[in-house]
Amino acid sequence: MNNKKIVLGTILVAVIALSIVGCSGGDGGKTLTSPEALKAYLDKQSANSTEKPIKVSMGVNEPMLPKIVEVINSTGKYVSLNLTGNILTEIPEKAFNNCKMLVSVTIPKSVTSIEVEAFRGCEKLASVTIPNSDIGIGNGAFRDCTSLTSITMPNSVTSIGNGAFMGCSSLANITIPNRIYTIGRLTFSDCTSLTSITIPDSVDDIDSEAFTGCSSLASITVGSGNLSYASEGGILYNKEKTFIFIVPKGLTGNVTIPNSVINIGENAFKYCPNLTSITVDSGNTIYTSEGGIVYNKAKTNIIAVPGGITVVTIPDSVTRIGENTFMDCKSLTSVTIPNSVTSIETQAFYGCESLTSVTIPKSVTRIGENAFKGATGYENLTSIKFESASIKAYFSGYTPSFPGANSLLTAYSAGGIGTYTRERGKNNWTKQ
Repeated sequence: MNNKKIVLGTILVAVIALSIVGCSGGDGGKTLTSPEALKAYLDKQSANSTEKPIKVSMGVNEPMLPKIVEVINSTGKYVSLNLTGNILTEIPEKAFNNCKMLVSVTIPKSVTSIEVEAFRGCEKLASVTIPNSDIGIGNGAFRDCTSLTSITMPNSVTSIGNGAFMGCSSLANITIPNRIYTIGRLTFSDCTSLTSITIPDSVDDIDSEAFTGCSSLASITVGSGNLSYASEGGILYNKEKTFIFIVPKGLTGNVTIPNSVINIGENAFKYCPNLTSITVDSGNTIYTSEGGIVYNKAKTNIIAVPGGITVVTIPDSVTRIGENTFMDCKSLTSVTIPNSVTSIETQAFYGCESLTSVTIPKSVTRIGENAFKGATGYENLTSIKFESASIKAYFSGYTPSFPGANSLLTAYSAGGIGTYTRERGKNNWTKQ
C-alpha cells in the first residue's frame, strides 16, 4: 500500500468516526461505521445460526478491515458482511484470513481485485457476491473455504489465480466466465464435491494439476467455440484430440481412447479409483489395450492403468514396469508379473492397499525404492515370493523402508528362492 493510500484511508476513518452509529441501511440492514460499533451491535445479539445470519451493512475502508475481522472472530456470532457503498478498491492480501464466523460477503463494485488468500480459511463462508465490474481473483483467495457450496462469477471477472478455490470441499457448482484465459495450478484442487465443470471458449491454458484431488469430478465439458481444447466422454483433450490432458478422477466404468490420440499426458489416468477399464480403438497406431490397461503398440511399455482395476496379468512382452505405473490402484488384489520383466521401478505399485501378495520372477534385476509401499505403509503386503536366489538382484543396494525390511532381507539372504510371509502388522518374515 502506498503512502497516499494510507493518508486517504486515515482521513476516511476520521470522517466515518463522526458519523451516526447504528442508523438503518437502505436495504434494511444495519449500517455500522466502526469496529467498536460492530462489537456493540453483535454483543446484543442472541446466538444465531448460519441459516439466519446477522445482516450488517458497514461503512468500512481498508485500514479498518483487520479490526473488523478481529471483532467478528471474537464475538462468536455468525455475520453476513455487506461491503457495498464503501470506498474499497481491493480486498487486501489475507484481509479476512481465518475469519471463522463470516458466513457471507457482498463485495462492492469499486473493488478491482480480491488479493492473495483474502478469504483463506473462512470455514463458514457459504455465500460470496461478486460485483458485475472488472475484478481479478488472486492466488488462494478462497482457499479452504469449506462451506462455500456454489459461486457464480459474472463475465466481469478477468482472472482466477492459482489455488483460488483449493480445498473448497463443499463447492458443487461454479460458473467460469468467458473472459478467463487461464485455469492455473491447483485452482480447484481438492474440491471434492465438484461433479462437473464447463470450460468456456476463452480459456487457452489449463494446468494439468488444476483439478487435482477432485474425487467426484466425473465430467469436463468444453465450449464448442474453444480453439485450444475439446472434450469427449468427460475427458479433456487438445482441440485435435491427439493429446489427453486431464481425465476427471470421478470418471467411472470404461473409457475408450479414440484413434486420433497419439500422446497421453503424464499421470493422466492416475488416481481414478472408479475407472475399471481403458480400451483403445483398434485403429490407433500408437497405443493398444489388453485387460483394461493401455500399452504402447508393441506392448513393451505400460502407458496407463485404471485406478479401479482389480486383477492384472501383464503380457510377456513387457520388460519394465516404470515409476508410479500402478500407483494408487487401491482395488488391485492380484498381479502377475511375467519373466520378461527385468525391472520394477520406484513406487511402481505404491498405494496398492489391497495387494497382499506378489511374486518376483527370476528375470527381475532391479526393484525400485518403495515399489510396493501402500499409502499407509506395507501393512497389507504379507507374502513375497522370490524366484531368484541372488540378493543383489533386488533392492539395488538400499534397504526397503517398510516394517520388517531387515527381517525379510536376513531371511532371504539365508533362504534364497522361496515364499516369505508374515502376519499382518508384524515385522518378522519367515520362509515357508
